[in-house]
Amino acid sequence: MGRGSGFIAMHASLASGQIDICLIPEVSFNLHGPDGVLTHLKHLLETKGSAIICVAEGTGQNFVQKTNATDASDGICCTVLGQNTFLGAFAGYSGITVGICNTLILTISQAGRP
Repeated sequence: MGRGSGFIAMHASLASGQIDICLIPEVSFNLHGPDGVLTHLKHLLETKGSAIICVAEGTGQNFVQKTNATDASDGICCTVLGQNTFLGAFAGYSGITVGICNTLILTISQAGRP
């Protein structure tokens, strides 16, 4: 679909009208600082109580460790978080988020869901 193109993510975000933050590889962004994504996310959580973020494939490559690993189609391998998210979805989980907390990779699901 285009590892360096956020066309689908951006248009899906615009069409849904529900996405608060859409990150695409064509537009660089800062995580920290007054104009950073995390500052805006904090504002959304404080004012709305929730936020929906759409992240296109290939976004934020400057934030992940570079490796020479490739998959069977000679593409760049997923990050550890991406792999865990994929495995959770493949196992039938929905309403999950994957993140790092104190060097542990956590998969958190909504109450009442597997």
